[in-house]
Amino acid sequence: MRSKKLTWPIMLGVCAWLVLPAVPARAGVLLSTLLHPGATISSGGLTFSHFAYSKTGSMPSPSTVTVNPILLSGNYGLQFVGAFTTPKGSTAEALITSKVTFTSGAPVSSALLTGNPKVTGGTGDMFVVDSFTPTNPASMFIYSISPGPTVDSASVNFGKGLTSFSAQKDIEAISRTGVASVGFLDQTYHTIPEPHSAILAGLGMAGLAGFVWRRKLA
Repeated sequence: MRSKKLTWPIMLGVCAWLVLPAVPARAGVLLSTLLHPGATISSGGLTFSHFAYSKTGSMPSPSTVTVNPILLSGNYGLQFVGAFTTPKGSTAEALITSKVTFTSGAPVSSALLTGNPKVTGGTGDMFVVDSFTPTNPASMFIYSISPGPTVDSASVNFGKGLTSFSAQKDIEAISRTGVASVGFLDQTYHTIPEPHSAILAGLGMAGLAGFVWRRKLA
């Protein structure tokens, strides 16, 4: 008879799970593609547009930088993959700007930046500064200093929810006797859940808990 005891708790949990929006998988694109007027890329409920790119020295061309939608720890965003580096005894800088819009209505409350900045074979500095407008505090950064420390993740709390803002990555490599580089940057955003989504998720968990409790009683 246990198989027939699929009562309202588990059915409620299943219904809540089905109602929550599904996010389709999307392939990455070259940064050069996103520089065209009107080009956008989406990740979850986030839409990224108005891309611009500039560089000095040996920083990569936009046709060799890949932009991938990502989902990390429940947060959506973009990953930038490229050879952001410069030879010994030189410096180089790259700027990536874009507009971020949350199309589902729930505001963005914070941002997280992770990457692999490093200096190999000697001395140098590798800096990545992520700046946002309008918000306060306005920036966060990761870096590797040789000799010195390496910080590969940083976060910033916007203080209030934002549904649209501009973001800029300033990537600067200073190679002295070593080689400064960063190969990938993951930028994700935490959003404030919409009330109905939070309620549905809570009902789903409650339904599952009720089903487990009933099974134990049986």
